[in-house]
Amino acid sequence: PHQVTAAKHALDQQKYEKKEVVKVQDHVFKKGDHVKLDKMNREGDVLEVKKHELLVDLGGLQARVKDTEVTFMHGASKPQKVKKAGTRQHMKKTGHYEVNVIGMRYEEAMNIVEKFLDDALLLGYPSVRIVHGMGKGILRNGIRKKLDHLSYVKEYRDGGPNEGGLGVTVVSFE
Repeated sequence: PHQVTAAKHALDQQKYEKKEVVKVQDHVFKKGDHVKLDKMNREGDVLEVKKHELLVDLGGLQARVKDTEVTFMHGASKPQKVKKAGTRQHMKKTGHYEVNVIGMRYEEAMNIVEKFLDDALLLGYPSVRIVHGMGKGILRNGIRKKLDHLSYVKEYRDGGPNEGGLGVTVVSFE
C-alpha cells in the first residue's frame, strides 16, 4: 500500500512541475522587426540586437530579452504618409469634446483651455466640457473670467450631477 501511495503522489507531482520548452528561433532578428513577448503578451519593435539578446520597445517601456522569449510577428513596416485634411468650418459635431486641466498650474491651464476652445470652435462643436476639479476654485474662477471675455461663448454653466458637478464647466458656443 505504501508503494501505491508513493506512486500516486509522484504522478500528482508531475502535474505541477514546470516543463521547460526550449524554443528555437528560425528568424534572424533585425532592428525594426515587430515581435511579441511571450511572457508579457505584449508587442513591440526591436531597437537593438546583440547576439541572442534583443532590446524591445513596448510603447515607451524598453525590455532586454533573449531571442527565445519572443515571437517574430513581421518585419519593419514603412511609415505610411498621412494625408492632411482640409479645415472644415460650419460643420456641427455631436458627442463629447472635453479637456482635463486638473492638477495643472494656472497659467498652463489657461493656455490649454484657450487653445482647446479655439479648436472646438473651429471644429464646429456646439458645446464642450472643461474639467478643472473643485479644489480651491482657482482654475474654475480663472476659466470663467476668460469665458466672460470671449465673444463666441454664448453661455457657460456648472456640470450637472452626472457631468461632474462643480468640478466641470460646460460651455456653449453661439
